[in-house]
Amino acid sequence: MVVFWALAVWGSVLGSILLLVRKGWAVPVFLVSLVCMVVTAFHNFVLANGMEIMGGVGTVFTIAIFAIAVFLYMYSKNMRTKGVLG
Repeated sequence: MVVFWALAVWGSVLGSILLLVRKGWAVPVFLVSLVCMVVTAFHNFVLANGMEIMGGVGTVFTIAIFAIAVFLYMYSKNMRTKGVLG
């Protein structure tokens, strides 16, 4: 799970940098990051009983981070379609 968490975090960082320098690689990097985040969230909330450990605040942060990750993926995909990303 640590590997999936690291790929989610560092994938988002790398995707953001790629987005800033207008590279098309941002789209697949954000997708990998998003998939890894889903795997991590599934483990935390379904398999490891994370709701009891983190409580409501942890759930709110997880939802906010997931929403941002989805937005970044969709935004980068849209920018690549428009030709902004090379």
